[in-house]
Amino acid sequence: MTTRTRRPRRRLDLADYGERVDAFLAQVNEATYRQLAGLGEEMGLEAIYAEHRALFEPAVIDGLRAASEGDAEAAAEARALLGFAVAGHVAAAVSDLTDAVETAQARAIVVWRGERMPYRDVWNRATDIAHRAERNALARSYYDAVEAINPLRQERFERMAEAVRALGYADTSDMVRRTAGFDPEELAADQRAFLADSETSYFAALRRFLAEIDIEHGDASRVDLARCPRCAGRWPAWASTSTRSAPSPSTSSGAMGSRRAPSARRSTSQTTCASSSSREGAGTTTPPRSTKPAMPSTSPTWPGTCRSPSAASATTA
Repeated sequence: MTTRTRRPRRRLDLADYGERVDAFLAQVNEATYRQLAGLGEEMGLEAIYAEHRALFEPAVIDGLRAASEGDAEAAAEARALLGFAVAGHVAAAVSDLTDAVETAQARAIVVWRGERMPYRDVWNRATDIAHRAERNALARSYYDAVEAINPLRQERFERMAEAVRALGYADTSDMVRRTAGFDPEELAADQRAFLADSETSYFAALRRFLAEIDIEHGDASRVDLARCPRCAGRWPAWASTSTRSAPSPSTSSGAMGSRRAPSARRSTSQTTCASSSSREGAGTTTPPRSTKPAMPSTSPTWPGTCRSPSAASATTA
C-alpha cells in the first residue's frame, strides 16, 4: 500500500508577481487613457482583467497573506501587494459594469439649445455660463444624464459589496483596514476634526467668493459653487488659514507603519457617472447608441469627503 504525501505549497515569488502587476497596470492605464482621450468609446478592461485573472485569484491572495506575516522587508512588500490583489479581485468582479458605465458616459449626448454636447463636456460648459438661470438649467440636464445611469452604478456598488464579503471581510471598511495599511474609521474621525476646525474660515471665504458673482451664501447651487473664482489661487490661500493640516491615510493614527510601496500600489481608480434618457425642455439627453456593456474595471474607489467647490463638479461612482 502506497502512501501519498501532500507537496508543500510553493512560496509565491514576489518579484515575479510584481513584474506581472506592472504588465497588467500598463494595459489598464493605456486602455483608460485611450477611452478618456476620446480615442475609443469602450475601455475593454474586462478582457484585461480576464487575461490577468491569475493576479487576483483567491489562492494568490492567500499566498500573499501568508507572505505578509512578519516584519521583514519582503513581508512589508507582500502586505502592499495583498492590498492590491484584494482590490483587484473586487474590481474584476465588477469589470463589466465599470465598462458599461464608462461606455455610456463616452457615448451620451446632451442636446442643449440645439447643440449636441458630449456628456463629459457638459459640467465645464455649465460652469462657464455667466447667466445664473442658464447655468443652472444646463446643470439640471447634466443631473438628468447622471441619474439615467445610476441603476448601473447601484448594481456595481452592490456587486462590489458581495465580492468584499466573499473574500471574508465584513465590509469595505474592514477590508481597507486589514489590507491598505490604515483604519478608515480613524481617518474619518481625523477628517471630521479637520472640517470642524476649518469651518469658520471656509465659510467666510465662501461668502466672499459667492458675493463676487452676486449670489447669497445660502442660495448657491452646486454649479454656482463650481463657478466661484477658485482657480486664481484663492482656495489654496483659504487652506493656508486652516488651523490644522488635512489628514491623510499615511499620517492617520490607524496606519500600520511605513512600508516600501511596490509598483503594484500604482493601480488606478475610477470615478464613473454617465447618461442616457431623454428630456423635454431646455436640454435633452439622447441615450447611448448601444445598451450592451463593454468592460473596463479598475480598482474600486473608496468614498472620501471633500467640501471644496471644486469637488462640486465631481460625481463619483
